[in-house]
Amino acid sequence: MIFATLADPPYLPGVFALLQSIVDHGGADAPRRLVLVHEDPMPGPAIEGLRRIGFEVDLMARRELGDVPVRTRQVMGRFDYTFKKLLMFGLPVDEKVCFLDTDMLCLNALDGLAELPHFSAGPDLGSAEPRDVGGMPMLNSGMMVFEPGVGFRDEVLSFYRDADLTFDFGDQQVTSHYFAQHGPERVNLLPPAWNTLKRAVLAFPDRVPMDAVRFLHFVGDKPWQTTAGKLGEWRYHGMNSLWWESYERSGGASVLPAVSGRPVRGLTGLAARAAGWGWDVMPGAVKRRVLSARRRSGKGGAA
Repeated sequence: MIFATLADPPYLPGVFALLQSIVDHGGADAPRRLVLVHEDPMPGPAIEGLRRIGFEVDLMARRELGDVPVRTRQVMGRFDYTFKKLLMFGLPVDEKVCFLDTDMLCLNALDGLAELPHFSAGPDLGSAEPRDVGGMPMLNSGMMVFEPGVGFRDEVLSFYRDADLTFDFGDQQVTSHYFAQHGPERVNLLPPAWNTLKRAVLAFPDRVPMDAVRFLHFVGDKPWQTTAGKLGEWRYHGMNSLWWESYERSGGASVLPAVSGRPVRGLTGLAARAAGWGWDVMPGAVKRRVLSARRRSGKGGAA
């Protein structure tokens, strides 16, 4: 099995943190090869930096895989580019692929990953239950396991082109409808712990036990693109801290332009886990530690 992702230079910080987290937490049997499909040229020093983490990194230009047009206006503009993920189903490799978005972080051992069958993915469980798609939950395409092939890719792309449906929610809506109409039983629906959306951590704490999370998914604003004080992002301060700890260990800062948004250093990863990763549920002692750090940094209180 190999890992694969789709990234451009602005998302390289995510790749650094992701690979480092796999080395730190994924276990000795986790794959150590990544196929990085890219749109724009990748800076050589950054790729060498990724390899120093301990991964074999193979580059592939996205144009070598083709293109996928956006048929309709998306509910969010960032979904436009996600349709190119459908091309990954035809990745020219002879191994099973675990596709990962660049905004993922490995938190626990990936035991059993290599045994997951084609096609495996988790539900799009976020701040609400996933949409219903033909009797099955909408899949989230941030983590998918599949056996790539031109036939599989062309089937999905033909469905996308010919289906009398409005696809306004990115590639995962296409994939979900494809399997809903071509055999829901072909999907190995993974528990949310394999692909835990950060919003689900707060919305469904009883359904997402933190000690079982394999990949934490930073949907929406990314840790390297936001500040801890941004409206609405303070809730994810602890999760962002975990991302930054991984990024700083990865050596990415030595080869990439400076990225802003480092959360308050007063909350460590262990404290963030103990706190439940949400301000509303933080114990008073942890809140005082965070507030003290924010005052020292000149950022004020928790609002």
